[in-house]
Amino acid sequence: MKAKFSILAATAALMAIAGSAQAATDINIYGASAQFTFWTAVAKPYLVSQGCTEANITQAVSADKKHGIASAPVGTGNCASGINLRYSSKASYDGIRAVKGSCVGDSSTCVANPDGCPDDFSRKMITSATNLATSCQTVHIGASDVAGESFTQESHGALKGPNGGAQTDRIFSGITVPANVTATQSIVVPFGFFANKSIQYQGATIDSITRMQAVNIFSGSSWYWSDFGSDYSTTAGDGEIVACLRHAGSGTHATMDLAVMNAKWGAPLVQSEAVGGPNVYFNDGSSDEMKCINQLAGAIGYADADQLAKQADADTYPNVTGPLKYNGFAPTRVNVVNGLNDFWATQWLYINTTNYGATSPVKVQYNNLIAYAADKNNLSAATIGAEKAAYWAAKSEMVYMKPSDKGYPVYVGAAQ
Repeated sequence: MKAKFSILAATAALMAIAGSAQAATDINIYGASAQFTFWTAVAKPYLVSQGCTEANITQAVSADKKHGIASAPVGTGNCASGINLRYSSKASYDGIRAVKGSCVGDSSTCVANPDGCPDDFSRKMITSATNLATSCQTVHIGASDVAGESFTQESHGALKGPNGGAQTDRIFSGITVPANVTATQSIVVPFGFFANKSIQYQGATIDSITRMQAVNIFSGSSWYWSDFGSDYSTTAGDGEIVACLRHAGSGTHATMDLAVMNAKWGAPLVQSEAVGGPNVYFNDGSSDEMKCINQLAGAIGYADADQLAKQADADTYPNVTGPLKYNGFAPTRVNVVNGLNDFWATQWLYINTTNYGATSPVKVQYNNLIAYAADKNNLSAATIGAEKAAYWAAKSEMVYMKPSDKGYPVYVGAAQ
């Protein structure tokens, strides 16, 4: 009996080891709104590059388009045990905070165990490809459109602008990033301006905006479209401008502040919600901001440039046009790469090296993700679709590059 028991115990132990060895690798990317649309397009071809079988990959997106997952069962190579790639959008600042696992050094309001999760490293993300309900998942990679030090903005207003939500006050004077949290940049995030179709220029729907107009609108200085001349009007409402902004902590908002507004010679971003001159709303995520623009006559805002790239996205916001030309040039990949449009950022992907050492499955996948996104050939229309390939660029192909989030693009002469 004793020998029989030992054999059974050993068999159970071997089965447990085998089961553990076959457990799929979870890679959870959380933070910037823009990275959600990027990984929605890139996730499947990336998993294929890791040895996963394309026909077996299940991809799903939540109804609010803030959470996604691409799940692959056992494959070959790095996919030998399967991979679950999750990607969720909130705002850039929270991607950094989740990887840090704390709010030490942050000046904005911060709470322990965000989303009611058991620890500071976890956030609500899709549970699985077959269960789209969100549950607490450990964040492995924090995505941010700018470096932590670039969050120096503040905002005060409802969480979701005209759609309400709790009063939200975010004040940043830089997010401290400890030495054990490192980041790599490989992809360039293009941003653009989007407008409600009620806005007219010389009797046609608006299709462009200048830096001067943007500075005056988003500082709260201009209240009516006719402030830019009698050629501007609206087909609905009373001609008032409605500025839809992201809440502070958004990388898009920080880039708007540093690349477009530039308070040293332009004007500071407006900081508080207001109605009746100026009309100002702050929004938690890109989808919330697009709703703001879609709902309100005379509204204009900014988001990652590929927001309307797919017809399904355009159908979601039927009253929105864009991205508008900015200073005469659309925020397309070719224009961003060649220095014709400077409203963009180079995304930072943060990882905690204490939690994930060089040989850990998470760090291996992190390195592979970086390498994949850094190759411009992986961002081709054939790989990720013409809609995305028209906007996103690899850092390696940039002819003009910013030395920092606050710097102006300079010629670096990248080979194309």
